[in-house]
Amino acid sequence: MTGWLVDCDSEFEEFVKTMDILGLKLGPMVFQFPLFDRWKFPKQDGFLAVLSPFLKKNFSADHKYVVEIRNKTWLDARFADVLRQHNVALALTDTSFIAETVGDEGTVRSGYSGLHLRSMAWRPQTN
Repeated sequence: MTGWLVDCDSEFEEFVKTMDILGLKLGPMVFQFPLFDRWKFPKQDGFLAVLSPFLKKNFSADHKYVVEIRNKTWLDARFADVLRQHNVALALTDTSFIAETVGDEGTVRSGYSGLHLRSMAWRPQTN
């Protein structure tokens, strides 16, 4: 699979330089990925094989980064370990499956326990 996070070093460098204009107002930069289907990344292995080298090569300690993925089955310890290795946070979207996937150990650098995240993920139905 090519096209995702491959051969984009100059574009990424330009993006970060542009964001640096914000100075002290710059918060974490979020990388929001779509739901990958079987034609883009059939399995998590393919995505991690591209994501991990990208994080290693491009993400510096000078900035804070966050990654969001929408493949429910990929939100596991292996994915969290890759983010942890590169000091990247995980964004959890407000979707119904988050409560099912967050374990008691919490998430990468979130500071919240799994119980707290599950309670935040639950939303009552309003009519």
